[in-house]
Amino acid sequence: MRTGSSEADAVSGLPSGRAGKKAVRLALSLLLLSFLCPLAAEPADSSAPVPVVAAPAVQAVQAPVDTGRIEITAPDRVHPGDPVRVYLRSAYPITEGTICLKTPNGTALQSARIFALPADPDHSGRYESAALLGVPVTKLPGECELELSWVAPDSHRSLLRRIYVTAKKFPFEKIPLSAELSTLRAVPTQRKETETRTLDELISVFDANAVYASGPFSLPVAGKRRTAGFGDRRLFAYSDGTSERSVHYGIDFGEPTGTPVLAPASGLVVLAADREETGNTVVIEHLPGVFSILMHMTSLAVAQGDVVLAGTVVGHVGSTGVSTGPHLHWGVFVSGVAVNPDDLLSSPLLDTPALPGAQSSNGTP
Repeated sequence: MRTGSSEADAVSGLPSGRAGKKAVRLALSLLLLSFLCPLAAEPADSSAPVPVVAAPAVQAVQAPVDTGRIEITAPDRVHPGDPVRVYLRSAYPITEGTICLKTPNGTALQSARIFALPADPDHSGRYESAALLGVPVTKLPGECELELSWVAPDSHRSLLRRIYVTAKKFPFEKIPLSAELSTLRAVPTQRKETETRTLDELISVFDANAVYASGPFSLPVAGKRRTAGFGDRRLFAYSDGTSERSVHYGIDFGEPTGTPVLAPASGLVVLAADREETGNTVVIEHLPGVFSILMHMTSLAVAQGDVVLAGTVVGHVGSTGVSTGPHLHWGVFVSGVAVNPDDLLSSPLLDTPALPGAQSSNGTP
């Protein structure tokens, strides 16, 4: 019988028969849709504006700088008294950093600061920097370390390179001094102490913008007669029988009094004065931390603050200060350390094309 079924339908409130079954199926479908796709409720106040939620902003991210690749050029073997040239080529400018020559146990022998070079003319997108230091002429042969440290865009960087200091022999010379010269050299005075301190401070100055010279240096006198060489070991024999050992930090040229003395490279005159021990003296700044010193002249032809080209007459040969005869002493200091001037005659300190705005060693722009 179908009565039970009809009663059940009647009790549920749904129609019976075929039409009722269709109606039931339709009702169930609508009920299922209400669960799967609920209708959005109307806002309580339909006249109020519906808030608009903005899409998240796209944050601008700077492209990373390539700090992984840096080309470093440095020698692996040097002599005592050699200048050390270090070049860095990178994808970012290096304006702050140092190089340090160390013994294997970490003792620092000499250090220098890194300075930026003018942008290369081919616009390759790479930046060039350099650092110049000197190997002490008294350094014994053996392996050393060259430590480079610099500031990259994301961090501080450093690396070590091995460098070997080879043996080199230097001549020995005994120099007897008269009573007057013995006193002048051996007896301390307040003037000598002040002048020594001033000179030490001058040749220790580092000005990253002091790029005046490029190319090899030239001899400061026309003649080539040498009376003493760089690194000579000396024994000064004083008139009272005592003696003192020293190292000669330059080259002596024996020339007649009055011979013109020429600037060996372009630069800024940072000292032109009569000093007690070295007589009439001129100091020229050529590059950051690089200075020439010209001593014992009979007269000066430049003043402090002058900018000179290579070949400019800066004075004349004489025999002032502690001197046993007319000669010119020419010394070169790199980051406060004396280096062999002969090395600068054969190859430039900065092995790059003529620098924009600087004068080359032959005096041409």
